[in-house]
Amino acid sequence: MASKSKTRTRGMNAALASGEAGVGELAPARSPLRPRQAVVLILAAAVGGVAGVVTFHSAVLTPTTFSGQVVPAHAYYLNFTDTGPVLTLDVQPGAQVKAGQVLATESNAVAQADLAAAQAAVTADQAAVAADQNPADEPRDQSPAALQQAQSQLAAARAEVVTDQQAVADASLVAPATGYVADTGGAIGDVDSPQGVRSFDGPAGQSGANQDEQPGFQLFAPDSDTDGQSSADTNSGYNALITLYTDPQRVVAQVPEADIQTIRQGQGATMSIGAAGLIASGTVSEILLDPADVPGVVDYDVVISMESVPAQVLAGMSVTVTMN
Repeated sequence: MASKSKTRTRGMNAALASGEAGVGELAPARSPLRPRQAVVLILAAAVGGVAGVVTFHSAVLTPTTFSGQVVPAHAYYLNFTDTGPVLTLDVQPGAQVKAGQVLATESNAVAQADLAAAQAAVTADQAAVAADQNPADEPRDQSPAALQQAQSQLAAARAEVVTDQQAVADASLVAPATGYVADTGGAIGDVDSPQGVRSFDGPAGQSGANQDEQPGFQLFAPDSDTDGQSSADTNSGYNALITLYTDPQRVVAQVPEADIQTIRQGQGATMSIGAAGLIASGTVSEILLDPADVPGVVDYDVVISMESVPAQVLAGMSVTVTMN
């Protein structure tokens, strides 16, 4: 049997025979993808693109939240204008009051006595002026200077009456607005002043005192400087006799400096009040551009008016604010 001879191919011919590129030649193109492989790659690219868009929109549209607090429309810290003992205290925390309502009274015995004396002086000065104007009734100095002096004394006496009447009126502490009593810082018999009711630590807070004593029992007065004044800062250690809050309550959110430019007046907000277990809606009513005094942080207060204030929402409650 005749055998077939084998021919050896070398160099460029060998490369061409094997399908590989030779020197100076381009490699043959790969075979095109199968239809199934092409579909898989297209779907993978589409899913990746959608995921990228969703991630971008999530980053851009994620709501910004800020911390805040429920605050009253206004807070009044009420004390008597003259120093004296509290005679009556007619309200307790939580009481609803109306503008002009008497909340407490102070002992006004001195003011009443001063008023009576001033009224007596007016009566006497009126008689003196009448006598100077009608000398026939009683021999008196009829000179114009004497009459002018008597009239001046009468005017001064009348002015004193007005002052003493105001002092008597000031012995009644009245509500400056309609609202509710948030706190009372004293009791009947406590001495109130324009600074407030002095609060003492009691024996438990005094050096050398029995630590088992009741903390509210006031036994020792606070230490004072040589001039008799308390060494604490002004109004430190004093409580307002009555703290009055007015409605409507609002929310004040603390917005960092990096976000304040994104807030606008009239913008809607959703407020989560955890302590009350509810969600409330509101609108930005004020943007206060005076930064809050917090060391190392620059925040601005943004006031949000609530559309309705449920009864369980109280001043001081913490709020998480989400800007719409």
